[in-house]
Amino acid sequence: MSSGGRATVDAPRRVAYRALRAVSADGAYANLAVAELLAREHLSGREAAFVTELVFGACRWQGTWDRLIEAAAKKLTPLCRLFGIGQNALLPLLVGLLLGVTYGAGTIAELNRVKPLSERDMALLGVFLFSCHGIIETTYLFTLAGGNVFFLSAVRLAIAVGITALAARILPQTFRRKL
Repeated sequence: MSSGGRATVDAPRRVAYRALRAVSADGAYANLAVAELLAREHLSGREAAFVTELVFGACRWQGTWDRLIEAAAKKLTPLCRLFGIGQNALLPLLVGLLLGVTYGAGTIAELNRVKPLSERDMALLGVFLFSCHGIIETTYLFTLAGGNVFFLSAVRLAIAVGITALAARILPQTFRRKL
């Protein structure tokens, strides 16, 4: 960790991230973005090979992952209807549920750069993540004390779904008044 309490990222991972952002956000060619960033950061040898494989591997697998995510999103359409959210809000919802609110918030921030979420979707995601954040970590802690993991997870998830579904019914009136 750095002195400010933030984790530091090593140069090869930072370069790979910047190259992938250039490909994704700016439509850059992966090979040209990697070459330019490797030269700018003075990376060579193992570090350059690592960056190249990371970026080219991500680009190579992007189509496959996109198809898998699209198929999963189609199957989860009823969940979107229940929560009253658009399908583009489904990814941060699942990330926040499974990986925690910090990753969910990071996914929301990244998604908003490319395809902004509506204010309503943002509010509903916030309600869900607030009411269900840390479901895996805290449930695990309670199981160490003798709790039933399935019961605890089901109850927490049901409460979060209920609160979010209720909010989805109430929010349209709130947002209409605001406009």
